[in-house]
Amino acid sequence: MSKTRKFAELSRKVVADPERAQRVAAMEAAIEHALLLGEIREHRSLSQNDVAEVLGASQARVSQLENQSDLYLSTLKRYIEALGGELEVAAVFDGERIEIGIPA
Repeated sequence: MSKTRKFAELSRKVVADPERAQRVAAMEAAIEHALLLGEIREHRSLSQNDVAEVLGASQARVSQLENQSDLYLSTLKRYIEALGGELEVAAVFDGERIEIGIPA
């Protein structure tokens, strides 16, 4: 007897529980909003070419990074630093915030 379950079965359980479905939707929205790198860049009045020059990459690569939904933290750190910022990552457990270092 297999202990694994199909994703569709698990997904139906999430959708069937309105409270859980709402939490998942809120997390997805937060992740999507948090990863709008192009908007951050524009807010800093920088072009993709400006960022590409600092990163030593092409404008096309910067565009690819901005539209990628899954980045290495080290890549994100370099991108944020190219914008003139500093990336901070923390884990939060019951109100306790623990900073997580990101290697260069």
